[in-house]
Amino acid sequence: MKTIYKLEKEKLFTDKMIFYFIIPMAIEKALLRLLTIADNIMVSYLGEDFLAGLSLASQINIVIDEIFIGFVLGGMILVTQLLGNNNTSSARKLASSLLTFLTLMSLFISMIVFFCSNNIISLLYGQLNIQSYNSAITYLRIIALTYPMQVIYLCCTDLFRAMKNSKTPMKISIVMNIINILCNYIFIYQFHMGVVGAALGTLVARYFSTIIIFLLLCNRRNVVYFEFHTKIDFSSLKRILFLGIPTATDKGMFQLGKLGVASILSTFGSMQIAANVIVSNINLLIELIPDLVAIASTTIIGHCIGAKDLKQVKHYIKKLMFIGILSTLLIMPLMLSIICILHHLYDVSNEAWNLAMILTMITYPSMILFYVPSFTLANILRATGDVKFVMVISILSMWVFRFGGSCIIAKYFESGVIGIKLAMVMDWTFRSIMFIIRYKSGKWQKSRV
Repeated sequence: MKTIYKLEKEKLFTDKMIFYFIIPMAIEKALLRLLTIADNIMVSYLGEDFLAGLSLASQINIVIDEIFIGFVLGGMILVTQLLGNNNTSSARKLASSLLTFLTLMSLFISMIVFFCSNNIISLLYGQLNIQSYNSAITYLRIIALTYPMQVIYLCCTDLFRAMKNSKTPMKISIVMNIINILCNYIFIYQFHMGVVGAALGTLVARYFSTIIIFLLLCNRRNVVYFEFHTKIDFSSLKRILFLGIPTATDKGMFQLGKLGVASILSTFGSMQIAANVIVSNINLLIELIPDLVAIASTTIIGHCIGAKDLKQVKHYIKKLMFIGILSTLLIMPLMLSIICILHHLYDVSNEAWNLAMILTMITYPSMILFYVPSFTLANILRATGDVKFVMVISILSMWVFRFGGSCIIAKYFESGVIGIKLAMVMDWTFRSIMFIIRYKSGKWQKSRV
């Protein structure tokens, strides 16, 4: 018993610590994903054309968010490793440089998207009907105004997690979600503002929550807090970009591939788009814990790498993978049991719902086998610093299997959204094989950051 107790004390993260670290994140992310579903349910009452427009515009926002997330993740990998090595002053300097750089970049991108939204939607979704087209432009233009706030929010939440504090982001997220839902209800149902109302609800919630969490991170009692400088520390920025550029490229190209697939999907009509939205929303909940494990791995693995403890790195990789796979097996039957309830919530045609159920039967067995190795293991490898290999495999798999497969199966063989889902399964299968091989080879241990 004494030996076991000693081993537990030597661990950087006990099972209890991991549990209490992941649970607040689970609540936070579940609320965010339920909010996405609630947004879509509210908009679905306006009609399938409005829902299609919002969904397709959201794909563009996701691409931009993922690029930001890639840079933030690169910075957080370094911050957690510095904290694992007890180098708090360098961690603070790096965090301030990251925030300044990304805020300036987000302002630039925000202006481009706001003023060029018509051109962007026309280029990607030129074959949409007029109602969906106008809805997509309106939603994209308003959400573009929130990009700087979104970047600051991402930096702040990830910095709290890097300090092993996942409760503060959870509390802020709860407030943000309440504001968003209330604003959506008022703008959509009381003021009858349609897609504009859905976008304004997101804008108000993001601005409010970002201001609060930013002020909390300016508190000097935190291990890492923001220090304001008149210029960016370029030595810190260089280290961020070393990890951030491959990660942002990886995530950005993956989402661009999904955007290309969405462009193909847009040619199949509002009914097929609506069916895809329903399945994607349900998937968000099934993927919740595996995605949280991926986020947690940045902090857990990063601290172990910083402490130069390879045994603990391997120990936590196996444990995190087990949690991700087990959660998928447990959550999926629960989601299948409430599918009838969701049928009553979504105001779509029976044709769209029946197609959504076919897509469900294609997607769910594949998620059990391939989702965790495809994405959770990918993020774990990134956390070790093995970002370039993950980038190459992710980009290759997306464009060859998911986008290429969609072009052939969905478009050439005219199987529609069913072909898109089959191509997605091919993508997941290839990723799983390559990332498992990479982990087994041990080559990730030679990564240097």
